Amino acid sequence: DRSPSRGLGDVYKRQPVRIGIAVLAATQAMNFVLVPWLDHAGLAAAISAGAWINASLLLFGLARAGAWRAQPGWAIFSLRVTVAIGALLALCIVGRPWLVWNLEAQSLWWRAGQTLGFVALAALVYGASLWLLGLRPNQFTRGFIEANIEANIEANIEAKSAPPPAKP
Repeated sequence: DRSPSRGLGDVYKRQPVRIGIAVLAATQAMNFVLVPWLDHAGLAAAISAGAWINASLLLFGLARAGAWRAQPGWAIFSLRVTVAIGALLALCIVGRPWLVWNLEAQSLWWRAGQTLGFVALAALVYGASLWLLGLRPNQFTRGFIEANIEANIEANIEAKSAPPPAKP
């Protein structure tokens, strides 16, 4: 029962704990599979995947409870960010053969410069991709995000206060 008198207590109290426990178990299972195969990169991949699973399940729970609703424009925003991430992934795949990860092959300064240069290039590719796709830096600022949260809250209030549709 999700009546207004009861509120969304279960969604805000118990459900996140359940999701957290499930995600912890999933992350450990991914660690078990990925770490022996990919070493420390497997650990990073498992933790990243766990974070995505956690955020997705929490968002799904809030949406199902009616506490969150995507505003117009979120789908295209997500698509643009996904395309920019794809450009970043392509850079990493193409650039990997040129990076020397053998600790004894080069000096410390060469490796540090190479790593910093690659990170700078990755930031440039990602930023340029976002810019070319029409996203601007102000769309990632706190004020922009807070304005969208306020609009989301107002839309939810309006949707809940609207009269139910007439039955035929």
